Amino acid sequence: MGRHFPGLSGKVTYKERQPGGTLKICIATPEIAGLTRNGGIGSTYSNLALTLAAAGHKVTIVYLMDSFEPGVSFRSVVDSYKNRGIKLLRLPDNGLAPIMATKAPSISYLAYQWLKEQDFDVIHFPEWMGLGYYSLLAKHQGLAFLDSTMVVGLHGPNAWDTEGNLEYIESIDTLEREFMERKSVAYADVLFSPTQYMIEWVVNQGWEIPERTYVQPHILPDELTTEIRSEAAKIKELVFFGRLQKRKGLVLFCDALDIISQKGESPPVPVTFMGKQTSLDGRNSGDFITERGRRWPFPVRIISDLDREGALAYLKEDGRLAVIASLVENYPNTVRECCGMGIPFLASGVGGIPECITSEDHERVLFIPRSVELAKKLHCALKEGVAPARSAVDFKSNKGIWIDWYAPPVKDQLSPATKKTGNSDRASSYPLISVCLTTYNRPHLLAQALESLRCQDYPNFEVLLVDDGSDEPDALAFLDQLEPEFQTRGWRIIRKENSYLGAARNNGAKHAQGEYLLFMDDDNYAEPHEISTFVRAASYSGADILTCASKYFSGGAAPLPHFQVPVGVYLPLGAAADVGATRNCFGDANALVRRSTFMQLGGFTEDYGIGWEDFEFFALAVLRNARLEVVPEELFWYRIVPGSMSRSTPPDARIFRIARPYLEALAPDLRGIVRLLQGYHHTRDQLSPVLHYVDQFETMWNSWSWRSLRPVRNFFRRLRRLPPESKPTINSPSDAQQAVRSIKRSITWNVTRPFRALRKLLKRYF
Repeated sequence: MGRHFPGLSGKVTYKERQPGGTLKICIATPEIAGLTRNGGIGSTYSNLALTLAAAGHKVTIVYLMDSFEPGVSFRSVVDSYKNRGIKLLRLPDNGLAPIMATKAPSISYLAYQWLKEQDFDVIHFPEWMGLGYYSLLAKHQGLAFLDSTMVVGLHGPNAWDTEGNLEYIESIDTLEREFMERKSVAYADVLFSPTQYMIEWVVNQGWEIPERTYVQPHILPDELTTEIRSEAAKIKELVFFGRLQKRKGLVLFCDALDIISQKGESPPVPVTFMGKQTSLDGRNSGDFITERGRRWPFPVRIISDLDREGALAYLKEDGRLAVIASLVENYPNTVRECCGMGIPFLASGVGGIPECITSEDHERVLFIPRSVELAKKLHCALKEGVAPARSAVDFKSNKGIWIDWYAPPVKDQLSPATKKTGNSDRASSYPLISVCLTTYNRPHLLAQALESLRCQDYPNFEVLLVDDGSDEPDALAFLDQLEPEFQTRGWRIIRKENSYLGAARNNGAKHAQGEYLLFMDDDNYAEPHEISTFVRAASYSGADILTCASKYFSGGAAPLPHFQVPVGVYLPLGAAADVGATRNCFGDANALVRRSTFMQLGGFTEDYGIGWEDFEFFALAVLRNARLEVVPEELFWYRIVPGSMSRSTPPDARIFRIARPYLEALAPDLRGIVRLLQGYHHTRDQLSPVLHYVDQFETMWNSWSWRSLRPVRNFFRRLRRLPPESKPTINSPSDAQQAVRSIKRSITWNVTRPFRALRKLLKRYF
């Protein structure tokens, strides 16, 4: 048995409150009841919001996703929550530059950008998808939310879910989300879970958890609790209750029905599968049930369109037995709602389910998740009936604990020790920063980079300008022109033969005196607060290396920071070592590095003519346990330059370069894994344009728009003495691209555009 975690204690926040002791509370979530059906996270946060609003707090729900259930009226859901004193809104899009990142990091970054402009006392995030990552990271670095309490709820991490579903990791994006989930938990002020089981799971996986970690069951609304009858009910229908997926026990339940139907010892009552349909081994779970049901001697039906209230009303009718057959589970709403409403059920005794049910009822309603054991339980239930099980927690008392946690503290109650995040007492100091600026034959860009450094609001930095062998007269003349200013400021110009970026940066670091090194190229343009923000983040977090978000732009002129819209925003992820084996998730070379860490790691490797020395250095640092973090702020402008080193060096050589830290970290017998992974990823990247255009062409060729007017096109082809239309052969990306372009330019495609739009609209709503 692992460590036991206590229930909620103390107060959620000790800051001064508004009159009446009310708090401004934000719940930022990818699920919420009303917009999403059958979601445990959505129900949990909806119940919490309603409870806190009823207690007098000002509650705002921010829905983080860009879509919701078909047929749902967002306005009507907004009005429904408004009538209960809750503001519901969708996460605003900044509407400016596209974020160069996958979906989950992009949403997390937009959430941070919006939340930092608000004023909330408490901000809630679920750990699922890691959508609170950049907000929690910003507080950890002392950049935002210093007066807010950041609360993370532990519901069911992606790694736990895929393990339960026996699913492969098919995308690097999945690894990104898992990293964000882990870090969301680590950076939280408060972590809560409804069960001991789920916290023990993450601890056993090596996750870092905050000091304030609690186990407290979720709130169950008063309308879902009733007086429980003790007598056994005769079962007239079996109802699989839960999402129709492998982790929820769908296959297990079907296997148990096979056993029952083969033995023929139980009465053939109807069987209903009630839950949201999903994909199961590459096909729709509804099709899987239909196929399996052909061999059963009892009627089968699937119900997938009920919300929570509709599902519980269905189960509440006499004679229906809910079967909750999960293979792994945390704290399922299905179990606690059945307990609350007195609905007879059987459940697998896995994960946190035993914590939901009073121990006296365990043997009676819980089963080992094996088909034979479930078949025995079902046979006994059909023969003898089932009495409702009782909850292990008193719902009314549990609700009171949550309400009290948000109540004002008594006057003499002292604030508990806050989580220490690095050396926050150093946030007001000014360590010397050595800016290592490299240049090569680009005086006009160098002038702009230097101007951005002159505008820094940080008072204590030096510049080490490393000229990597410039040989053009105007470049040499500009360097001579800079000498007097550099001598006055105590800055240095270091001239050396051309040896490429790694060697040039190392040369600058060798002459540096600062506690931290800030690397910069002559085509970068620093924001005025770049150095000061880096230093603040380093002081609060204690990180050894800090990268940051950046704004992309093009052209020879300097950017106009307050007016210019960037081409895109580059958003690094952080120290996700598994992601970094194939994708630079760490950040750009324009980074702050503790000088002692840089020297300990040996600096950049100095391969001539090959890029990604920064990618390699960051990977090496992470694998050697240096602390690398991303500052979630856009601290510099990255200029897109045609023919730049990063675009002109051999791609295969770069890939082999970033493999070196991983090969060094692994035993010789395991190094082939890295080479295989990188080879697979590189091959897939080369094929992705082919697959994209081929898929697009197949979709258009088989679409209703194109097929419906094929007879008309063939009629005109006959008039022109041409053969009937035939499907073109696709042998390359250019073939597929040309075929797609031909369809898009055709009269057919343009004539049918309004009909396609109407069809899409009707499909969305009906």
